[in-house]
Amino acid sequence: MCRNVTTAAQWYTLAARQGHEKAQLNLALCYQHGIGVDADLTLAAALFTGAAEQGNPAAMLQLAQALAAGSGIH
Repeated sequence: MCRNVTTAAQWYTLAARQGHEKAQLNLALCYQHGIGVDADLTLAAALFTGAAEQGNPAAMLQLAQALAAGSGIH
């Protein structure tokens, strides 16, 4: 199986811009780990926040962990 993580990140971006909370979570994980995009912890935290505010429990957990670590949070 061939994976194209760059294309996946592009699709996540399109869906995240439309407010899709699962896409925001997945895109945040891409930015957190530099998968298909350059790592950007600040953007990852912002995306986790957006998904968490919509009630996504996985995003809430990721955001809490980022806050605890001070990762991408200013």
